[in-house]
Amino acid sequence: MNLNDTLFRLKALGVKVTPQRQEILEVLLGEERYYSAEEILKKVQARYPAVSFDTVYRTLNLFKKLGLVVELNFQGGYRRYEFNHADRHHHHLVCLKCGRSQKLACCPTDCLAGIEEENPEFAITGHSFEIYGYCKDCRGQVK
Repeated sequence: MNLNDTLFRLKALGVKVTPQRQEILEVLLGEERYYSAEEILKKVQARYPAVSFDTVYRTLNLFKKLGLVVELNFQGGYRRYEFNHADRHHHHLVCLKCGRSQKLACCPTDCLAGIEEENPEFAITGHSFEIYGYCKDCRGQVK
């Protein structure tokens, strides 16, 4: 999904598209990676200096409720956000320091089939699979 499709979807849902919300979407769509709210705020403030953390958090929560954003909760309560490309099912290796992510070529669906067999009373509607660690650039900086 691109920016125009996303804006059209928001308008169809009756969501007001402010310049700040559009800028947050542009940040999330710009590079395929997970962003902290702080990183999003800094990028948005480059164009809209008066934008607050509150605006960014409220917008991220709205986008999350609408299924546009995926939130990952890292160890220690640290959160990062990525645009939800629903048409591109994938999983990641995620750097705990810089947030860069790398797509994995595989999906643990074989494991899911076993879980469904063992738990027939549970209806699985989706899954998330990320592997956390440190990328080659950050590995040497971690103590």
